[in-house]
This record gives sequence, structure tokens and C-alpha cells, in this order.
Amino acid sequence: MVKSQRLNPKQLSVWQVTSEQTVNEAWCNATNAKLEFDAKDNYGATHVARAINGFAATTYDVLRDFSPMVEIVRDLGAPFGGMAVGTLCCLFAIAKNRVRIEEELHPMLKDIHDRLPAMNMYQHIYNDEHELDHLLQSAVVDAYASFMDYCVAATEFYTQGSLYRVFQSLTSQSMLSLKAEDVKRAVVRVRVCCEDLLGKNVNAIKDQLKDLQIDSSDLQNENDLKTLHHIGSLLGIQAFSTEDHNQQLEKHRSDVIAEFWPRTWHGDQEREWQLSQVLDDPEYQGWIQSHDSGLFIISGENYISGATNCWASLIALNLIDKGTGCKHDSSPTSVYYLLGHHENDETQFHVISSIIYQLLLQYRNALQDKTQLDELLATLARYQTLSPVEGSHKQNLLQNAALRAIRMLPGGKDIWIMVDRVDKCCGELPLSSPGGRRSHKAARALLRALTSLVKPEGPTVKILAVVNRADWRVEEEADDFEVDGRVLVKRFVQDSD
Repeated sequence: MVKSQRLNPKQLSVWQVTSEQTVNEAWCNATNAKLEFDAKDNYGATHVARAINGFAATTYDVLRDFSPMVEIVRDLGAPFGGMAVGTLCCLFAIAKNRVRIEEELHPMLKDIHDRLPAMNMYQHIYNDEHELDHLLQSAVVDAYASFMDYCVAATEFYTQGSLYRVFQSLTSQSMLSLKAEDVKRAVVRVRVCCEDLLGKNVNAIKDQLKDLQIDSSDLQNENDLKTLHHIGSLLGIQAFSTEDHNQQLEKHRSDVIAEFWPRTWHGDQEREWQLSQVLDDPEYQGWIQSHDSGLFIISGENYISGATNCWASLIALNLIDKGTGCKHDSSPTSVYYLLGHHENDETQFHVISSIIYQLLLQYRNALQDKTQLDELLATLARYQTLSPVEGSHKQNLLQNAALRAIRMLPGGKDIWIMVDRVDKCCGELPLSSPGGRRSHKAARALLRALTSLVKPEGPTVKILAVVNRADWRVEEEADDFEVDGRVLVKRFVQDSD
């Protein structure tokens, strides 16, 4: 930029800018010069000349639109006709360009002013040592320099005489309009840099948000785990290890296979054939494939008298593997309980409590539903206060808690519950049958509790229960359990052939 020799000290002061206030003063200086020029232009002969110039501009537009006709007239009237038309065209061009400069200068200023907010934006974005931050700083300096240059040129234009402005009008693009374009381009460059920096900062914010989400998720998981431990204490579960639970499953499988089938090719073939009795049974297949909730009770009869295990337990164990082995979104939620593998006697309350805990352990996010959680905790708090002699009330409360836990789980997923050796279930109070045999009252109570979970409404709940027929001929009491076709009891005999 070159300092104009025609500028007064006030106009030259823009070169000693030290603050935003000085920038505003330079802007006002250029704008006021325009206003003063317009004020002087609205009186006397100048006002009339402006109207003539307006007419000339219109005539120029007409002349331009009919340029083919003008060319013909000029050719026919050569040389005088051509000179006259050429002079007229020059006059119209001067008038048109002068009007254009004087009338468009204010819109130029306004256009620049409208773009200036982008310059303020950098104060909120430029806050780092990134390459883009330095690029924006450079762009802002360039925009400022071109803006100051424009203010000087605008002021100079209005402080010159009319003859100077006429000569400026002869050019297709005046120096003033070129400088205005420079300002626009510089400000646009600032805006582009701001957008690039904004993208960079948005990406940084996204990364920070991801970190916060991870931290929030970790805190939520920790809170859910504390809530689950509290529920476990209300259920009487002091500690639950998924690893120990799975090891117990594998040990039980090994024990069952070792007792009934030798580890030979013939033993494997015999095992597969015997298990197919159940797997291919129409009623069992109907229960597996049904979309309705249901309880299927297998009464397994061993061909080995006095066997410790039940051969039909392997059906439940294989179904557990099938359920827990599925990892896709539509796979069922599978939980299980194996009676006879704990140090203490196992009651229906131990079984149902473990089922509740396992379901919530798999879906801890279900505990984030505060309304349902509060109701569940209230139910379990009442349950915990009851004594063994209030068994019926305890059973009802625990069943209600189990149903609520099932309803808290995500929709659209089936729930599979496998309970092996229901016949081993004990009561909280010691009971015995005539002859010193184990009472089946607790086992019946457990089956009724499981029956209460297979409701026609709500999530699909499929429960498989295995009973050793040598200890309890449950099929003879089927009428006590079969409810609306939702509970099936069937005897399967292990063939020794």
C-alpha cells in the first residue's frame, strides 16, 4: 500500500493502528466521506446532473441492448456517423461508469461490513499452536491490511476533485472497486480458515466427548455393579463368580458322561442315540420351536440302578451350551442352576434368587430404569425381612421380584432358564416323608415358582427342568403343574440296548 499525498493527518492516522477503536475510526472516516459527498450531491445543478446521469445510464443500457443496430448506423454514416455514435457511446460510458462507482460504493462498504463478523470469529477459534491457527492469524492480518487500504482509497476518492472521479469513471474497473474485491477475498479467506479451524476443533471436541463418554460409561458400569451387589445381598447371594459357575457346569457334564457312557466310539454313538429320544420327541420339539412361554419338565429314568446322576441332565447341559454359545443380537438370554453342587442344602429361594441375579448380571443396564429398580429393591427389602415360617409370603414376594426382573430386560429377546435336578430341592424347614425319604414339598414349590414365570404376556420365557425319576416320579403329579398347556411333563427312559 502507498500513502496518498492528498490525505490529511486524520486520514493518514489509519497507518498507526493500535486498537480496535482505531479500526472503527478508519471505517467511520471512509463512511462519513461518502455521506458528505452524497449530501453535497443532492443540491442544485449537481442534483439535476445526477438525474441526467440516471437517464444516460438507462440510455446506455438501451444502446448496449441494441448494439447490432448501432453498428449498422455507424457503418452507414461513416465517417461522421461513426464519430458521432462513437462520441455518444463514450459519453454514455462515462456517465454509466460514474453512476456505477458513486452508486455502488456504499453497497461495497456494506458488503464488506456484512463479512466482518467472520473476523471476530477467529478470537473464539484461534487458541492453539496448530498450523491452521497460524494460517488464520496470517489471513486476519492480510484482511486487516486490505481493509485499511480500502478505507484509504475510499477516502481519497471522495476528497479528490470531480475531474479525477471522471477519469476514474473511464476505466472498466476503478481502483476503488478492485480494492473492495481485495477486501472481500481477504475476508472470505478468513472465513475459510475459520471453517477449517472449526472443523479441527469440532474433531478435537468429538475426541474429548468420546473420552467423556468412556469415563461416563465406566462410572455407570461401576454404579450398576454396586447396585447389583446390593441386590445380591438382599437375595442372600454373598458372592457369585461366573467363572466358578461355568466350571461347575463342565464338571457336572463330565460326571454325567463318565457315569453313563464309556469314552469310546461305541459309547459316543450310544449317547447320541439315547439323547435323540428327547431331542426328536414331537412335544419337546414343539416346546423348543414355539414362540410362547412354557415349562418343559423331563422325568429321566436311568437304566443303571442307584446311579448318582440322571442321564437326562445332559439334555439340559447341551441346551445351556446352545444358549450361552450364541453371541448374536437375536440369541436368547440363558441362565441355569444345577442343584446338588453346593455345600449347603438348596431351597427354591436359592434357585430363584440365583436366576434373578444372573439375569440382571447379563443386563446391568436394566438397572438404570430407576422406577423399575426402586420397585424391585422395595420388593426385595420386604422379602429379606421375612422368616422361614413365612414361606408362602416369601415365595410370593420372590416370584414378583423375578417377574419384575424379567420385565426389566431388553425387549425382543427370549429367555431360557435351565434347572437341573429339581428333585434335590430342599425346604428351609426340615421335613421328611414316611420311611425317611426326602420330602418333595420343596421341589413342588420350586416347580410352581418356575411355572409362575411362564406368563402368556410379556417376554417369551422357556424353562427346562430335569427330574431324576428314581428320586421323584414327577409325571405322576403332572396334573398339579400343567396349566393351560404352558407346562408339559414327560417321562424319558434310557434304553440299555
